[in-house]
This record gives sequence, C-alpha cells and structure tokens, in this order.
Amino acid sequence: MIEPDYYNEGTEDIIDAYWNTHSVERSRGFMEGNVWKYTARFPSKNVGIEDLKKAQTYIQKWIDHELQASPAAYPVDVATYEVGGLND
Repeated sequence: MIEPDYYNEGTEDIIDAYWNTHSVERSRGFMEGNVWKYTARFPSKNVGIEDLKKAQTYIQKWIDHELQASPAAYPVDVATYEVGGLND
C-alpha cells in the first residue's frame, strides 16, 4: 500500500479520519471516486503503476472498513483472502 507521510500528519490516517467523520454512504462514494480517479488516469501518466498502487490502497482501506462495520455481512473469511497471480 502507498501511504505517504503526509497521510499521517495528525493522530490518525487521513482515510480512516474520513470514514470516522462521514456517513458510510458518503465514505463509500469517497473511496469509489478515488479508486476511479487513480485507475482512470494511470495509462496517461509516466508512473502509471504508482496510481494503480494508490487505487489498491483505497480498495484495501475500503475492505478493512467494510469488514469492521459489518463483519457478519461477509460469510467468507475475506480478511485472510489473498488475491492470486494472473496465472492462478
């Protein structure tokens, strides 16, 4: 995950702070918007993989917050699920 130092200038991670101060619906929109932004612009930038890693950071944080908010909604143990490689 990409987490620059400026994400942690306060007492908590900036993404976590957003989740803790906004509604679940608004937080989901925030996460979706950032994932879309980073995946949409990666092909046009010189360091495109970095943008995909940023999107990955938002996706992982989103998963973490969804699991924390309602773990019973996810019958599969997604906390230990690992994504395989392209050839898996």
